[in-house]
Amino acid sequence: MRINGQQPTPVDAEAARRLESAKAAERASGAGQAPKAAGDRVEVSTDAQLISAAAQAAKDAPDVRADAVARGRRALESGTLGNDPDRLADRIVDALLGE
Repeated sequence: MRINGQQPTPVDAEAARRLESAKAAERASGAGQAPKAAGDRVEVSTDAQLISAAAQAAKDAPDVRADAVARGRRALESGTLGNDPDRLADRIVDALLGE
């Protein structure tokens, strides 16, 4: 918009009047405003849903796995647990080497 002194040029004055009229009509109709009934919306990715489900499953799992404890007790009582020191040493070294 060109300004001559403090007054807009006649062409600009007409454009300004039309713009002001359009803005007034928009305010009166409520157009341009976000719908109030819609509210916010969140979409969760499938990866996030999978992670959430896994975390919930871990949370719901018992702290002690009774079947694993029972299996360990049976192996200890039968003498099959801890009876091969060479195999244990190999596994310790492998674990330390990251293999």
